[in-house]
Amino acid sequence: MKKMFFVLGAAAFVYTGAMCVAECLAEPAQVTPEMQALIAQPMKLQHTANEKRHVTLSHTAHQQYDCVFCHHKPVGDNAFVSCAVQGCHDNLDRKDKSERGYYQAVHKRDSEKSCVGCHRKLAQSSEEFKEKFKGCAPCHPRPEKKN
Repeated sequence: MKKMFFVLGAAAFVYTGAMCVAECLAEPAQVTPEMQALIAQPMKLQHTANEKRHVTLSHTAHQQYDCVFCHHKPVGDNAFVSCAVQGCHDNLDRKDKSERGYYQAVHKRDSEKSCVGCHRKLAQSSEEFKEKFKGCAPCHPRPEKKN
């Protein structure tokens, strides 16, 4: 009897979670002209301690993907929040391996949702991408030396 209640409870929990995800993804997020102007410019992701190796993200280079692929958790009425916003991947400790860890959100090798995981998958699909995404430098370029 206890097993049956446990199984029913687990099924209800999974169903509720699936419905929440479906509800979040059901309505396409609206890109306002202000957002369009903002994402037209490369954005520097400054959520790391190493200022010299910040990533510059080009949204236009990723325009073939639906925004909710990366911006998967809306906050309030804003569907396009930073990964490191409070309540999402807000733990900036590199050693944090949980879902809240920012480093894992962008570097998890076996997840298509992370930058590294997605780039690895693309690299497996073509020689062009394999060369383009070799090592860390394509996303974390070394700063130019000043004379």
